[in-house]
Amino acid sequence: MVKRISRRYAGQGIREVDAWTRDEVATLLATAKAHEPYVYPVLLAAHSCCERRGRIKGPKSDKPRNVPLSPEIKNLLEELRGSRRSREGL
Repeated sequence: MVKRISRRYAGQGIREVDAWTRDEVATLLATAKAHEPYVYPVLLAAHSCCERRGRIKGPKSDKPRNVPLSPEIKNLLEELRGSRRSREGL
């Protein structure tokens, strides 16, 4: 899916972006889960958070924000925490 880029990027020479389809994302995540299990959580989180790029900044209001997590991300994070505790003997 190719989309037009807003005017704010015109000065950078960027005219359009080629976004991933749902099927492509599903294939990427399934492949990572099967072959690169340590990369899978990063890819899943990136996809779930809209894969934002660029500098990471705080909110303009300087107030903390809550970000809802999908049940899949929540379960994955809990599983990772449990495996880390087991490795570290906690």
